[in-house]
Amino acid sequence: MSKGRNKIIEDSHQRSAGYGLDPENAKKAVVLNPVELKRLLSGNSDLTQLALPFISRLNETLAGSGFIVILTDANGVILHISGDEKPLKEARDQQMVPGALMDEKSIGTNAMGTALAEKRPVQVSGKEHFLHLLQRWTCSAAPIIDEDDHLVGVINLTGNSNLAHPHTLALAVAAAQSVESSLAAQRITQRLSEAHTFAFALMNNLSYGVFAIDMQDDIKWVNDTACRILQTRRTIFVGKPVDHFLAHWPRMRDAVLNEESYLDEEGSFDIPGADETFLFNALPIYAGENEILGFIITFRSFSRVAKLLGKYHATPLRFTFDDIVAESEQTRNIISYARKVARTDSTVLLTGESGTGKE
Repeated sequence: MSKGRNKIIEDSHQRSAGYGLDPENAKKAVVLNPVELKRLLSGNSDLTQLALPFISRLNETLAGSGFIVILTDANGVILHISGDEKPLKEARDQQMVPGALMDEKSIGTNAMGTALAEKRPVQVSGKEHFLHLLQRWTCSAAPIIDEDDHLVGVINLTGNSNLAHPHTLALAVAAAQSVESSLAAQRITQRLSEAHTFAFALMNNLSYGVFAIDMQDDIKWVNDTACRILQTRRTIFVGKPVDHFLAHWPRMRDAVLNEESYLDEEGSFDIPGADETFLFNALPIYAGENEILGFIITFRSFSRVAKLLGKYHATPLRFTFDDIVAESEQTRNIISYARKVARTDSTVLLTGESGTGKE
């Protein structure tokens, strides 16, 4: 069940008393020293930059109304304060400036500190403030909460207590929600950027060359491996028609569009100095389930593949003459003869019908 406003204020007063605060003998707000403030502002620069456009709009909307706008961090420390000059000066007289601590433990019940403590929007006006020093104000604050449900800060509107109005809290809530949306968008952008970085690192370190081709047959991207193999700069390829470099591209394109396999097909590039034969693969890039966005071409040096096959062909076979099971005298004689031949460098021709086990 949602806690009512009166209950929120009552609970906050109890917490304030528990902190040992004296309503009548309160001092002005505690302010961080310049070094601490600089570190705080630096650590919250992303929040401030995202919030300032919305704060600016609030100031334009509330110009001449007698209100100021305050942004705090997750601990209730003021990061930014702006608005009408008269209430701004009165706030400065009470040391409500960047670096000032506005949490309940420091100044008792107030909209900023209580919004953080309750993790919900709240309006505190006049005598609802725990400290008499603050009872001249009406404050409406809304917490800024990220997608992981962590408190990030608070946006607060403060004016003279006779200006109290429920609409002020609605303005604070709307501004806080706008900042939350910007934070979420920033997080998504950051994740996409990281994924992009990892994907490109992966593609650029593959052992084979990669071309990305759009539906107009223009080359959109070439990986680093392709540039190394062809000893050509990426700018030579990107934006150019692929058939300038691959005469057999139409055949590759048709195979992909007709859903035919185009794997490990021999071919070569029409590039000066690139006289080597390559093994090409062509695959579609799907935008949706059935919509083709473009094509991927991969290629490997034929000589490199041949060398690799030779390397594994030279390894000892896992079968020996001892693995052959023979009962007849004729077969045992053949095996004996084969053993002798195997120890020489003679060329051996095996004949026999398919399936008789020549391997």
